[in-house]
Amino acid sequence: MYLTLKEALEKRLLVVKEVSAEASVPELKVINNADVSVLLLDGEELAGAKQNRVLNTSILLKKKSELIIPVSCTEQRRWSYQTDEFYNSENILSHKIRGKKATYVSNSLKQSGDYNSDQGAIWDEIQE
Repeated sequence: MYLTLKEALEKRLLVVKEVSAEASVPELKVINNADVSVLLLDGEELAGAKQNRVLNTSILLKKKSELIIPVSCTEQRRWSYQTDEFYNSENILSHKIRGKKATYVSNSLKQSGDYNSDQGAIWDEIQE
């Protein structure tokens, strides 16, 4: 059994925030306070904090755990706090952009072992 991102956020069992006050564009901190796992899906958008972000990969977050997760920014210019924590934007990245992002992330995994995307290319794709 698990909760979805939306369910966990609505029940206030999941906290998503910047990794630090200075923040880091490709990373967010998630804290699962639930007694069950939480499923975070590739392409789900989180809104708030310094910039809206999308998940770079799907993650099954263990119950009562904390993790730094890989993300890509969906807002090119804003870099100021809108809220302290993130909330579910109800948006998911289009299949076309998710496919391209998956290629970037796959290449990053092969080259460096990281789940990084090509942030500039993601912004370009979003603006098209």
